[in-house]
Amino acid sequence: MGGHVDIGAGAKILGAIVVGDNVLIGANTVVLQNVPNDKTAIGIPAKNI
Repeated sequence: MGGHVDIGAGAKILGAIVVGDNVLIGANTVVLQNVPNDKTAIGIPAKNI
């Protein structure tokens, strides 16, 4: 898990996932793949935007 990561309420991070620095994970998001630095992950399954 990187630095300055904000995870919304109800979010699920499933598996051996690497979350980069300065990442936002939206509420109720299901993360199934790595999230690179400076990205926002939203949706079911999560998409990095």
